[in-house]
Amino acid sequence: MSPSLEDSASSLVQAPDRAIYDLTGSLRPFYAKFLADLDLPVQPEKFESDVLMKAVLEFAATTGVPHHPKSRSYGALMLGNSYADNCLPYHDLEVKVFVAIYTWLAILCDDAPEAGTVPALESFQQLWLEGKEQPTIILRAFANQLRLSYKLYHPLVANLIVSSSLNFVTAIAVGDRQGIQRKLAHPSRGGDGFCWYMRARDGDGEAYAWLGYPNSQFPNLDTPIEAMEDMSRCFDLVNDVLS
Repeated sequence: MSPSLEDSASSLVQAPDRAIYDLTGSLRPFYAKFLADLDLPVQPEKFESDVLMKAVLEFAATTGVPHHPKSRSYGALMLGNSYADNCLPYHDLEVKVFVAIYTWLAILCDDAPEAGTVPALESFQQLWLEGKEQPTIILRAFANQLRLSYKLYHPLVANLIVSSSLNFVTAIAVGDRQGIQRKLAHPSRGGDGFCWYMRARDGDGEAYAWLGYPNSQFPNLDTPIEAMEDMSRCFDLVNDVLS
């Protein structure tokens, strides 16, 4: 290979790395200021972490969804546990377990393209509305988790959690289509808002914004509702960066 071709090939290989580096450099000051303004403690507060872990593992066992140690599923379960433990330390134990399990199952649903189970996602909402059994054990567990939201949240809040969750599942299936993937990479003229349209659905931000407001502790949904749009976007965008 001639030197000029070698240089060209090298630049092609390094271009994504440079782009990531440039993006990191651009975002670092923004996120550093954002975290400083939040004035969070260096170590997240935790409350009865061992109790939560025990309860999460016990609940996970009832779902029938495999979660062997060192598996992807177990890692997702631990992520759900950490989120509930760190972000909702003083919420009721039942709520923290719900959020941990919800997070675990949502991550596994998000893995559908790699698992080859996207066709099952396409029928999830229809089967859920008709009260019929889902085709996979993960989707059966997720369907049950959505129903459980009505036990812990105000009916209207549960509606919003469920609608966001249904959009999330649908968006995973939509996003797996080759034509959609091409549009996400190269939006058509006039389609500049398409990427955000998809992210607002496959990010599940609205569900997470509301998951912190169970009926037992926050019975009046009028109080937090004005912040929901900003909170939803924050969840979606932070999730994008951390992903």
